[in-house]
Amino acid sequence: MLGHHGSGARAGRNADRRLEAVRSGEASLLPATDIPAPAAPPSARASATGTRRAPLGGARVTYGFPNTTTAIVKGVQFALNPGESLAVIGPSAAGKSTLIKMLIGTLAPSAGAVRLDGADVHHWMREDFGRYVGYLPQAVELFEGTVFRNIARMGEAHPEQVFAAAQLAGCHEMIMRLPLGYETEIGENGQFLSGGQRQLIGLARALFGNPKFVVLDEPNSNLDGESEKNLIGALEKLKALGTTVVLVSHRPGLVQHVDLVLMMRDGAVEMFGPRTDVLNRVIAPSVPNNRPSTEVRVAKVTAPARRERSLAAS
Repeated sequence: MLGHHGSGARAGRNADRRLEAVRSGEASLLPATDIPAPAAPPSARASATGTRRAPLGGARVTYGFPNTTTAIVKGVQFALNPGESLAVIGPSAAGKSTLIKMLIGTLAPSAGAVRLDGADVHHWMREDFGRYVGYLPQAVELFEGTVFRNIARMGEAHPEQVFAAAQLAGCHEMIMRLPLGYETEIGENGQFLSGGQRQLIGLARALFGNPKFVVLDEPNSNLDGESEKNLIGALEKLKALGTTVVLVSHRPGLVQHVDLVLMMRDGAVEMFGPRTDVLNRVIAPSVPNNRPSTEVRVAKVTAPARRERSLAAS
């Protein structure tokens, strides 16, 4: 329980000192999470060195509701190397949310497979997969309890791990301004917090334990400009740590900081490749009156313009 770690006052007094190494950005100072082996055949496991690099790939991933002939996601194929980041963009009803659910293993493809470190995500033990992956849903759900326990995923944790996750998410200072800091009770589903505060704490929870694969669904939908800058900084740090990131966002400020972009339309991949190449083709002209756009406005791309990076070998 959180009481084992001392009072909120003591945590507050010690937080900045404990976080000095974290602020320096030196990943080697942070305790790494043990990476489990998936429940898969030996050929899909790590090499004899024990080093896990967490490549991610979608192999012709398709999803349709049972007893229907219409697919929501149609043969999506992509590959990411460790440390790469991908933005999934596209108009409403393009299949983005369904694809995300298959990436995190909460929805099984009707055909094809999503592979993490060479193993189908549905072959991983769920408790191990949960430690290996961080997920921030579009509708953040928090639990009744303290800020500390929510970031720690309602389990036991060292204070340094929780502080490191909050610092990486850019919400440590915000938490320290709460009445009891990390020991502040947030109420059922975080009812005592603003939308932006809930999203930041949800982001810290997703980053807790240094996961090697992070999925962020509209992570900046409730963030102000300063918090969005912190999120961009977190993406840069995750890249330095070798963490693979997939995010869904309509805001160009965030999409501009990923390595690759996958554009979906009507459930299929319309384009996939380096960020600059894709955005130069798919972003519609500026809005009238020279007002800056706050969304990625997706233009129609004809089939010959589609580019895909080849899928890594299974």
